[in-house]
Amino acid sequence: MGKNRKAVETRVASGEPFYGVNTGFGASVVNAVAAEYGGSLVANLFRFHGCGVGPLLAADESRAVLVTRLAQLAAGWSGIRIETLHAMARLLEHDILPCIPELGSVGASGDLTPMSYVAAVLSASARGAVPRAHVPGLPRRSPPWASRP
Repeated sequence: MGKNRKAVETRVASGEPFYGVNTGFGASVVNAVAAEYGGSLVANLFRFHGCGVGPLLAADESRAVLVTRLAQLAAGWSGIRIETLHAMARLLEHDILPCIPELGSVGASGDLTPMSYVAAVLSASARGAVPRAHVPGLPRRSPPWASRP
C-alpha cells in the first residue's frame, strides 16, 4: 500500500494532470483543478453521486458494502491513504453504518452511488446510523443532521 500511496503523492507533487485529482472527471478531464480546490472536488463528487432512492439497505448489507470495499482497498492498488482504511474499520468496529439506498448506481463499476454514502459518513457530511459519541479517528465536526431530533 505504501508504494502506491507514494506514487500518488509523487504524481500530485509533479503538477502534471492527474485524472480526478487535479482535473475534472469524464468530459471535464480537460479542466484543471487548482490544489486549493482538491477537497471541494472530492466532496462535490460524492455529493453528486449521492442520488440513491428507495428503502435503505439492511444493516448486514451495509456492513457487507464496507467489508467488501475495505478488503478491495487493502489490496493496495488504489493508492488510498491508510488512515482512510482505518476510519472504515472503525465504522465497522463501532457498528456505524452508512444509510445506503437500495436503488440507484452509476459508473462502469456500478458502485459510485453506494460508495458516495460511505464517503459522506467518513467525512461526517451525511447521515449514517451513528451514535452521537465521537469515534476516534473520524472527523470531530458535527454533521448537519447530528442536532436533529
